[in-house]
Amino acid sequence: MDKITRPHASISDPQERRKAVTLSTALVAMIPVVLLSMVITLVIGVSIIPIGINFILLLCGYFTSRMRHFRVGGAIALFGFWITPVLMYLLDPRSPYHTTLLSGQWLVFSLLMAVLVMSARAMLIFSLVTVVSAIFFSFAGSFENSAVRALSLNLIVVFSGFAVMMSLIRREDLRERSLAEKTLRAREDHYRTIAQLMSDYAYSLRVDPDGRWVIEWVEGAWTAITGLTVDDIPTLVWKDYVHPDDLPELEARRANLMANKRDVRDLRITTKSGETRYIRDYGFPVWSESEGRTVRIIGAVQDITMQKQSEAAAIEQRRIAEEQRRLAEALRDTTAVLSTTLERDEVLERILDEVAKVIPSDAADIIVIEGNWLRVAQSRGYGAYVEQAEKARGLTFEMEHLRALHTMYLTGKPLVIEDTSSTDSDLWVEVEVSRWVRSYVGVPIILDGVTMGFLGLLGATPNRFSQGQADLLQAFADQAAVAIRNALLFEEVRRYADALGLLLEERSNELNFTRERLKAIVESSGDGIYYTEGTTIQYANPAFSELIGYSVEELVGKSITILRPDTITQEEAERRDNIPMEIARKGVWRGEVEMRRKNGDTFFAGVTASFIGGDDKDDPSLVRAVTIVRDITLETMVRQQQSRFVAHASHELRTPLTNFSTRLHLLRRDPARMEEHIAILDEVADQMRRLVSDLLDLTRFERGVIPLKMEVMLLQPLIEGIGRIQEPEAARKGITLRTVMHDHSLRVLIDQDRIRQVITNLLTNAINYTNPGGVIDLEVEHDGEYAVIRVRDSGIGIPADDLPFIFQPFYRVMSSSSKGDGAGLGLSIAKEIVEKHGGSLTVESEVNKGTTFTVRLKLAKETANESAAAPAPA
Repeated sequence: MDKITRPHASISDPQERRKAVTLSTALVAMIPVVLLSMVITLVIGVSIIPIGINFILLLCGYFTSRMRHFRVGGAIALFGFWITPVLMYLLDPRSPYHTTLLSGQWLVFSLLMAVLVMSARAMLIFSLVTVVSAIFFSFAGSFENSAVRALSLNLIVVFSGFAVMMSLIRREDLRERSLAEKTLRAREDHYRTIAQLMSDYAYSLRVDPDGRWVIEWVEGAWTAITGLTVDDIPTLVWKDYVHPDDLPELEARRANLMANKRDVRDLRITTKSGETRYIRDYGFPVWSESEGRTVRIIGAVQDITMQKQSEAAAIEQRRIAEEQRRLAEALRDTTAVLSTTLERDEVLERILDEVAKVIPSDAADIIVIEGNWLRVAQSRGYGAYVEQAEKARGLTFEMEHLRALHTMYLTGKPLVIEDTSSTDSDLWVEVEVSRWVRSYVGVPIILDGVTMGFLGLLGATPNRFSQGQADLLQAFADQAAVAIRNALLFEEVRRYADALGLLLEERSNELNFTRERLKAIVESSGDGIYYTEGTTIQYANPAFSELIGYSVEELVGKSITILRPDTITQEEAERRDNIPMEIARKGVWRGEVEMRRKNGDTFFAGVTASFIGGDDKDDPSLVRAVTIVRDITLETMVRQQQSRFVAHASHELRTPLTNFSTRLHLLRRDPARMEEHIAILDEVADQMRRLVSDLLDLTRFERGVIPLKMEVMLLQPLIEGIGRIQEPEAARKGITLRTVMHDHSLRVLIDQDRIRQVITNLLTNAINYTNPGGVIDLEVEHDGEYAVIRVRDSGIGIPADDLPFIFQPFYRVMSSSSKGDGAGLGLSIAKEIVEKHGGSLTVESEVNKGTTFTVRLKLAKETANESAAAPAPA
């Protein structure tokens, strides 16, 4: 039924659509009635022409009522019902009573149609004319039966009254509808006024049966929000103004509203001027139960651009804050991680690990500068793009070949290449391991104004990195610079330490060989051996007797406690008392003990005690053992010397490194005193350089890996030149430096730079350890086949206890008046140099009287012959 009574789609007003539906429904209902009337007419023998004409007009009226001008269809049907009785009378004026009844029926139908299509006033006039006409035609005819005439009049009166009643009802209904319409219009005007005053806008959409949405009206800030005017509405295609990324949201909104679901959705639109705005669209569907679909959509739109911008700004602020937090945490973690190691490869790897936590990338690398070459020192992530990822690490390139890195080296600024394949970028140069790279960001690693290398991130897709990420990466590079330099310094120091360790190992091997050789000699000549039962000496060999100072007779029968020094502690005494029990349990006991000789002297003895039996192992007095004793005082001193050497070397290396770290810390906290800190850092670095250089020289001389540039030359000019250079320093300290040269030319085969180093060191020590007013003599003499150089001062002197150790590395005389600040390597190096020349360096000293260092060098053969032929001086 809905399909045959549905009004035309162009009728949008709800009241008009209701009228159209009512009219078409009435006409459909009348069609079978008219058909029935035609059948009755055929049965009673009345002319069917009037009713046939009425049926045709009824059909025309029905089809016309389904069109846009539905009232025309009602008028056609009304005309058909009104003209039918007239035609009936004209065709048969003397119609019987059933003609009158049919006329009354058409009269009623015509009145009902008037109710549907006419106004109240027009309908009253039409009803009056229709009743008068009906009465006229009723009386104008001739009826044979007066009863029939009366019945007809009564029916006309009844029908007329019914029509008048329907007219009144129609009038009241129309009046109530008019009032409702006025109220609705007033409310609509009120709401439109409110909408116009709001910063948002409201709208109404009609949904046609074909699914097309038509804007009925829009009120409020329509133009302010969209930039469109009301005149733009007829040709408006709304999706053309919705942001392309939000079109799926628009389709989802349409689907919800068509399914009778409310929908609130945020969309981006592009205004007529091209500006992007955010709106919140509230849609409320109006559902038609009769049509089974959404027929209208009422909605409102809010401009939420400011809100979205505020939210975006807040999100951006949170993002920036989060980036800063992650950066601070990463830098903190980087500092903590880097401070735990000085291994270069590990330092570089940890830097890349920390960078990856803040700035994601497909690969990363650290490239260091080595002269005019670049070397990939560390890399990660290449394995996903390069078959042999290890090829990337260790690759070397010429600086100018990689234009991107060369540009950063020249400018000292970060570089971002958004698309390496773009023709606009001529900085990127592909190499074998980087053909897959499509975006790059790199920063220079700079420390103290010197570019040490580059930290780079690589991406497999274009536009992967931004300038902001380059700034973050620069922060890592700045922090990594110090760690990288420390690692490089540590690596260099470690190389020197390895060389020193190799020297110590060689010395230790030599000592071990000496010890083994001494052991064989002692065993062949007889070690000190004694046999005990319990704690009583039952036997002692001559070697032990000689070692301990007691005769064999004096030892036998005595307790081994006579070998204990008087100064041992109670704890040590108890430990020695337990040695027999340990021998019994373990079978062999080896150790070192301090023993006392007969004359009271003590020495360190290496003791090896072997268990040979006993009636009761738990009774110390019954344990029998053979003990081998040898004097290990020399070995103990060597070990102590080694320990002191390592301790001194570690101390001398650690102290400047500590100073270095402290100054770097102070530099970070107090950048204003940068020049002062840098000056001290330079001084500390120079001190480390000299120390390492001295260590390296000492190691090389002792290993014999430094060749001497030997040449025959006159000795006196060389020594005089050294004296002249040192005279200003001596004069500045109030010390007299005198030079006494042998009058005969002395030629020597030497490396003049190394001999100059020796004499300069001796003079420097003499100046440092001589008080103002003192005298230093620099003498050159001839003694047989040797030229003798003496440096004699009147300084503080060297204690006799220190003289045996004065040429040992790192040995320094501990004196309250000591003024030297060296590492204690100068004399060791000097002695090695002189001995490499086949000469000797000796020292004589007396406290508070002065010190004399004597250097003896072999004369060249021609000088030795000339000296032998020359007369002795008078």
